[in-house]
This record gives sequence, structure tokens and C-alpha cells, in this order.
Amino acid sequence: MKKLSIALLSLLLIACSNGVQNSQENLAADSTDVKVATVIYPNEYILNELLDNNVLGLAGDKHLHEYSPSAKELSSLYEQDLIVIQSRNLENFVWELKDQLNEKGVEILELEPNGNYHTWLDPIRTIENAEIITNKIIEVKPDLKNDLSKNLETLKGKLENINFDYVSALENCESSSVLVSHNFLEPLANSYGFEVDSLVNEDHFVGFSAQKFVESMKSKHEFILSEPQYKEDIQEVLGDHDKHKGHEGHHDGHEEHHDEHEEHHDEEEGHEGHHDGHE
Repeated sequence: MKKLSIALLSLLLIACSNGVQNSQENLAADSTDVKVATVIYPNEYILNELLDNNVLGLAGDKHLHEYSPSAKELSSLYEQDLIVIQSRNLENFVWELKDQLNEKGVEILELEPNGNYHTWLDPIRTIENAEIITNKIIEVKPDLKNDLSKNLETLKGKLENINFDYVSALENCESSSVLVSHNFLEPLANSYGFEVDSLVNEDHFVGFSAQKFVESMKSKHEFILSEPQYKEDIQEVLGDHDKHKGHEGHHDGHEEHHDEHEEHHDEEEGHEGHHDGHE
């Protein structure tokens, strides 16, 4: 039986595994005059599609919550014309340098000043962000308008195809909700009309109830979509609960911008199955 979480897992793996390679060859030769940096991979991907891989990506394939910029990387920011960040709440180390960077003539483009910043999971919102980035680069370097506009249309075509896959898969789901460790799927849920149940409040396990968690699992969900930093919290809660009462099953799924997918199965007394999916 197809579940919403399985559809999302499959689609997001496809959406996030394209890599940074692209085939644009029409960008003007003077594009090297534009120095653009970013931090997280989704925006690095957009920029590489627009600027033919002529982009400084700081975090690369590192998980942002585990990434700490080196002194050399921080210094390189002052050499840029433009720095694209998702949110001051995500790439806060860039935002803290905003005034100093501006004094050196470096502009900062913040894509999501308010609300949930996980918009890169939504292809339509990603198209909107790509348009914002394109317009900003044209503002910095007007001579690139024609080439950037062509590359933007190519990128939009790829993202529209992903949107079609999302819509097609979600139409066949028998479940209309998904359980997540924290609410990173909110932008996607708002666009595609499904519900998200989150286990945490503002990215912290505050007042977390093992009983409520297990009841939620049994009554409504078979899978959890989770980021790595919450895995131990979830396992600890389940372990504490299992000391008093067994539970039937727990499935962990994780959607991130990586190319790997691992599964792990543990069997315990009173516990039929536990699956961890990590992309």
C-alpha cells in the first residue's frame, strides 16, 4: 500500500540527486566577472545551473547543522559580488557579517526572511527563488541578462518536471498525512495539500511524550521522516518507552541533499520492526 511518506521519500531522492553537473554552454565568457557564493547545496545547484558552475559553494555536500566555515572560507566571502543565503536563521554566520560585507561592496540576497525556510523541497517555490536570484544577478551584471534568462528557462523546465512527478505520485497516495521529526515539510505540504504531524517544537524535543509518540505511530503513521540530528532522540524515547511497554513498529525516513540511502533492521522483544532510511 502506497503511503504519502514513501512517495515523498522516492521523489525527494530523485529531486536531490541530480548533482551540480549541467550542460549549459551558452553563458557569456565574461560571466567570470561575477563572483557569487552560497552556503547550502540547493542554492548552489540553482546558481550552478544559472552560471555554468561558476559558483563558490561553502557547505557542499556537508550537512549544514554540522558545517562550520573555516577562516579561509570566511575570508573568501569578502571577495564576492553577491552571496545568496536561504535565511538568516539558517546561515546565521553570513548574516552576522552582513554590515562588514556590505562595507566591502558585497551584497547579500536572503531568499526566505520569514517563515519555514525549507522551500527547496518544493519545486514551484524553487522556481520562484531561481527567478529572484536571476533578477539579482542581472542587477549586479546587466550584460548577463540574455544568457541568464535562457538558463533560467532550462532550469524551470527541470523543476516543472519534478512538480509533475510530485503531483502524479501524491494523487495515488492512500494517506493524506506524514509524521516528521521536525516540520521541514511544511512548505511542501502547503503547496501539495497534505498534512504534517511534527514531533518537535521549534527544532527541540521539549516536553516530548513517549506515550503520545507511540500512540501517534500506531493510530496514524507507519513511517517517520527525520534528519540525522534527531535520530538518537527518537531512539532514546522509544528505548525508554520499551522498558515499560513494547510497541509494534517504528520506521525512520530521512530526506536530505545526499545521494545515499541506507536501511537498517533491528528486532527486539515486543518490537516487530525498525527501519531507518537515510538519504
